[in-house]
Amino acid sequence: MLKPDVTVLANVKVLSPLPGDAWSDAFLAQAPGHAKLVLRTLKAEAAADPERVERFLEGARALANLKHGAVVQVFDAGKTNDGKVYVLTAHVEGETLAMRSQLPLEQLVDVGVPLAEALGAAHSLGLVHGALSPARVLLTKGGAQLDFSLAPLLREESADAAGDVRTLVAMLQAHDTSLKQSLQGLPDARSVRDRLKTLKGPRTDVSDIARTVLADGGPPTQPSAKPERAGGEAFVESVQIDDPDLTGKSIGSYTLEKTIGEGAMGRVYRGRHTRIGRQAAIKVLKLEHARSRELVQRFIQEATAVNAIKNDHIVEIYDFGEEALPDGTSRVYCVMELLEGTALADEMWKAPLKVERAVRIAQQMAKGLSAAHAVGVVHRDIKPDNIFLAKQGKEDFVKVLDFGVAKLLEQIGDLPRAKTAQGIVIGTPEYMAPEQAMGLPTDLRSDVYALGLVLYEMLAGVAPFQADTFAKLVAHITTKPPPPLPVKSRSGEHLPYALADVVLKCLQKRPEERYASCEELHQALEPFAGRTPPVDLTPAPATDVAAIEAMKPKTGRNVLLGVLVLLALSGVAFVALRPSAEPAPVAPPVVDTPKGPEQIVMEIQSSPTGAKVTREDTGEVLGTTPLEVKLEKREGMVTFRFELEGRQTLQRAVSQSRNNALSVDLAVVEKVEPPPVKTKNKRR
Repeated sequence: MLKPDVTVLANVKVLSPLPGDAWSDAFLAQAPGHAKLVLRTLKAEAAADPERVERFLEGARALANLKHGAVVQVFDAGKTNDGKVYVLTAHVEGETLAMRSQLPLEQLVDVGVPLAEALGAAHSLGLVHGALSPARVLLTKGGAQLDFSLAPLLREESADAAGDVRTLVAMLQAHDTSLKQSLQGLPDARSVRDRLKTLKGPRTDVSDIARTVLADGGPPTQPSAKPERAGGEAFVESVQIDDPDLTGKSIGSYTLEKTIGEGAMGRVYRGRHTRIGRQAAIKVLKLEHARSRELVQRFIQEATAVNAIKNDHIVEIYDFGEEALPDGTSRVYCVMELLEGTALADEMWKAPLKVERAVRIAQQMAKGLSAAHAVGVVHRDIKPDNIFLAKQGKEDFVKVLDFGVAKLLEQIGDLPRAKTAQGIVIGTPEYMAPEQAMGLPTDLRSDVYALGLVLYEMLAGVAPFQADTFAKLVAHITTKPPPPLPVKSRSGEHLPYALADVVLKCLQKRPEERYASCEELHQALEPFAGRTPPVDLTPAPATDVAAIEAMKPKTGRNVLLGVLVLLALSGVAFVALRPSAEPAPVAPPVVDTPKGPEQIVMEIQSSPTGAKVTREDTGEVLGTTPLEVKLEKREGMVTFRFELEGRQTLQRAVSQSRNNALSVDLAVVEKVEPPPVKTKNKRR
């Protein structure tokens, strides 16, 4: 058992014991830059198998790359000064899910959604929990968090991502048996998350929350049951109508063969033309929405707007129709090209994207959006789910989907220009531009912002703005600068600083400070797309064209001189080619030079850049951010001090046992004016 007030690692000090479990002892610890940490050391029986310990250390260190808001952060793993195997994690206060007997459905969804997102993020990095249980789920004030710290020790070798998903579903079903039918058979964590979101009860309209956040910086305390639109028109609560599966049915000239997708507005089927046999994707508006003429009009608007764009990177619309049903309602549908491939969101979950691939995807998105903007259509809902990577050879071919909330800046056919009321928020919250989140007028630069968000997520692996409530998310989007991109991408490649500048220009709060068009953004990304042929830096040979021309004989005398020169050169060549009487020198034997200590690479950056970085233990000034330094590899933590004029001085500790990256935000130091000094008149 470790004793309090003892430094067991470099810069890590044990404060007090915490409740442990069957496999580990836990301690509250402290390190520079971290007021509270949790140090877990494996018990003797758990650390008896060296192979198992090595597997645990390897897995725990891999978890340090898993940075997700719903995952307890793992900082380091190794062995203490006295040989104990340890893992160092963030300190999280709260109770476990095992302590709660039952949760109502709405709270259960609030727990399940972040857990599913956390598992999905882990699975995309090739990490499997394998030991998921209610005791590993922490319920905190900020939401649910998943503890991965001992997972590499406890999981079986046969554990896989599908097992994690089944266990998560079983945990949720234990609290609400009605979820059994809703969540049964879902293939992955992302599907669980999406299904859970559909089970949540009605919420306050986002525009009402956005206006309140901007007014007083906090969510409404007592939201009205029926918030009103600008102009006084009240929202009408939608009536849930059972929407039957139309597989095997006919609609228009097509037979619906299989469901291939579903969204909030409609369901998408794979269909086949009954006469010519052509396959297509048939999007059918849900019956509950087909009763609203406003939504039907928006559905028609989407089909008409997309048909007007006519660009290879925009999904093609073949037909549109409306059929009357016996009960007096109608079934509204549109026929689109059938795409083979995968959504960008799914591709990002499978594996990290290479930098060049991410840039090329963004460029194709920019081409499609530029064509849409040219005919006066602003998408307003650009996100990874609406970007499709179609199969066309080995290269990705991007198709932009879902113009259901598009805004028409110009009149197209009989469709009027968009007249979205001021204060109404339209789009997906996580991918909204600041003006969009505030319900202000939008234009094509809102799409530029959203494209920058998607590119940021492709490179970094996470979205720049995350929050557990919409109110907080809007506050972050509208007031906080995006965190700087890491020095290395999620795929492990070095991220050029110039590319990071392009992304951050897209994410400027003020539309006029972004790229003026998607075409301009496309050009800015061109140097990073990997299409520029390498420049040949080899110096030209001396016998270039000019030299050859100068050497050409022009008179008989020159010819004679040329012959003499050639004869002389032949003699030299003969002498050079004669075998030498002296033996060739023998190469000295190769002697292995002793290797120095193993080194790691530490990538350090700050926001803003230009901060002086000093190593605390040696006092050595390493340089100014951003910088990359090499250090001797060893167990424990190394602490750096960040100093920048006008900014708060910070100290941060990071593991020195592997290649690592460190990024800090330096807050502005507010100047406090000293109070005026009062003087007293003195009499002589």
